[in-house]
Amino acid sequence: MVRGDLPPPGDGGIPREAVARCLVAAQVALVEWWLTESPQSTPEQVDEIFRALWRPGIGTACA
Repeated sequence: MVRGDLPPPGDGGIPREAVARCLVAAQVALVEWWLTESPQSTPEQVDEIFRALWRPGIGTACA
């Protein structure tokens, strides 16, 4: 699921597997935050937060 969302790898970018693992760890941390700190948030809101946090950096990491 995560790997399919990544942009194509570029020359000299960070290895896709490293990026995928970092994203998975961040997603687990965000779910933990959601359950403990913001249980009133909807799955859609949490997904929006996650995507807003990772999208800017992924293009740079995969370039």
